[in-house]
Formats: sequence, structure tokens, C-alpha cells
Amino acid sequence: MLKFYQLFLKFLSIISTSYAATIAFKLFCTPINKKLRDREIEVIKSAKAENIAFEDTYIKKYTWGNGSKTALLVHGWESNAGSLGAFVKLLNENDFKVIAFDCPAHGQSGGKQTTLFRNSDAALLICNQIEHIDIAITHSFGSVVLMNAILHNKEIRLDKLIMITTPNELQKAFDDFYGLLKISKKVQQKMEAKVEKMYQVKIKDMTASLLCHQIHLNHAMIIHDRQDKVIPFHNAETVAKNLKNCQLIPIENAGHYKILWDKRVIDLVAKEIQ
Repeated sequence: MLKFYQLFLKFLSIISTSYAATIAFKLFCTPINKKLRDREIEVIKSAKAENIAFEDTYIKKYTWGNGSKTALLVHGWESNAGSLGAFVKLLNENDFKVIAFDCPAHGQSGGKQTTLFRNSDAALLICNQIEHIDIAITHSFGSVVLMNAILHNKEIRLDKLIMITTPNELQKAFDDFYGLLKISKKVQQKMEAKVEKMYQVKIKDMTASLLCHQIHLNHAMIIHDRQDKVIPFHNAETVAKNLKNCQLIPIENAGHYKILWDKRVIDLVAKEIQ
């Protein structure tokens, strides 16, 4: 399929760079909705689930427990709410009600295409339903999704943020996509112009480190594997330097996805909430 799309986009770019850019952007916005792992299914089954109307579709919201404090979980790209399931029991046992959701086109939510901005709008919808977020735990792309969401409503009260890996530059996601599909420079320029016009942003300006300057938290923590092959460790270093009251905790050999179920990470979170 990869070879097919490489050749297809190359052919389209000869006919029309604009049309090739439109198709490329559609592919960029179409996450692979991966099959849930057994432990993710198990934690999802234990939640109270409901469909929340969102734009022309719906997002699936999950709630565990009924504690006096509230924790919000935000998953990463091509993942689902259950991926953060290792923290649910821990949070419930410490008097937290836990809320999570599947981003659009992810997990059990509706839709086929989504973007950082659409995911942030979904996160904003959930945040607006919560009076006070005592702690948020995010993974990977979900870190930027939540940051971007809370900047759109200054009334959202978030005390503590724990980011388990974080990217920094949105441009890097675009560049990786271009390299994977061998997209020409002309199509790249058309695609980015389309995105920037649609969302009224400059892609090069969309960085977590810049968003950080507008966010005020009582405490933030980033846990990131030094050997992370998906999002290199320097991303976490840059974000941590730009976010006030932020502690960076490097760990070794935890990976990018398995880190969410790593006992060392769970223990670090436990210390933060007790």
C-alpha cells in the first residue's frame, strides 16, 4: 500500500499539484484505527461509556469512579483511551474520578479523518464539562492536543499536568509524512498552504514549546525515555525548558508505547497524586 500511494501521489502531482495536495492531506488526516489490546479492552469494559455529540459525528467518553477529585486522560495519535488504563485503578484508589475519551477517528469515536486541531476541539468539549481538573495525564501527541485545547478557554482550571512523552514541532510530523510517501516539494507547499488557510495558523509556529509560554500550572512533569524511537528525547528537553514549574524525568528502555504500562512510570505518577 505504501508503494501504491507513493506512485499514486507522484502521478497525481504531474496532473495537478493542488489535487495531489488535497489527497495527500486526506491521507495525513486518516489515522490507522488499530485493534485494541486485551488490557485496553479490559479497562474500557469497566468504564461508564457515553456518546458525546461532536461536530458532524460523536466522541466516546469514558468515566471510572466517583471520587471528589478529577483526573483527565488524553491519548496519543493512532491510540485510544484504554492505552492509559494502567492509571485508572491507581487514580480511583486515591479518590479521583477518571475521565477519558477517544479522539475523533480513534478508538470507538466516529469519523474517518482528524487533525491536531480537531482533536483539540474534542478535548475542549470534554474539558468544558469538567468544573475543575486536578490532574491530567497525557501521552505523546495527546500532550499537544490538551495544551492547545486549554488555551482556547481560559476558564479551564487545570492544576497538574503529567506528560508521558511529548512531541514539540508539528512540522516534524508533516516532514516525516512527506518522507514516507516521497511527496514532492511543490505538493508539500500546496498542502501546507491548505492547512494554514483552513486553520489560520503557521505550521512552523505550532510547537509545544511556544504553547507552553501561555500555560500556567501549579506543577508539570514530563516522563520520557531517552531511547524513544518515535519521539526523540530532545523534544521533552525543549518543552520542559519552556514550561514553568516543569520537572523532566528521563527513564531508560521504556519505549514509546510500553512506557504507559511501565511500573517505574506508574510509581512516579503514584507519588504525584498521594
